[in-house]
Amino acid sequence: VILNQSLEKMLMIHHKIYDTWTWQGGHADGEDDLLKVALKEAEEETGLQRTSVIQRDGQAIYRWDILPVQGHWKKGHYVAPHLHLNIAFILMAKEEDALKLNKEETSGLGWVPLDEVEKRAKEPEITPIYFSLIEEAKNEGSSSKFY
Repeated sequence: VILNQSLEKMLMIHHKIYDTWTWQGGHADGEDDLLKVALKEAEEETGLQRTSVIQRDGQAIYRWDILPVQGHWKKGHYVAPHLHLNIAFILMAKEEDALKLNKEETSGLGWVPLDEVEKRAKEPEITPIYFSLIEEAKNEGSSSKFY
């Protein structure tokens, strides 16, 4: 999850495959450093050059979840329903920093006020996770480290 510095907005992408506004993410593909993966995906999907990582007791990982993925088409091939092991981090960024849409994967990118997040997201199993992370950020927001 990427939040603005005032913790009033979440940076969301409109994912082409899932046709919904959602958080950024990707696959580790064998990389052991999951924070490195999260930072790379954040940059690839938003264009942000600099984010800070909110940590709790010196740890960056906030959640581990098993999430359902609906069957979908990807690059002309059907991907059967399956489960993802999701590792969640909380990142912060400056709203005024330049954003760049990743046109290959997304059709929208923008800062969404927190009271609009649930209206835009079409994945009810994930939306509570967003709000859990946002609450954590409000509790821990002063302990962030820029990368």
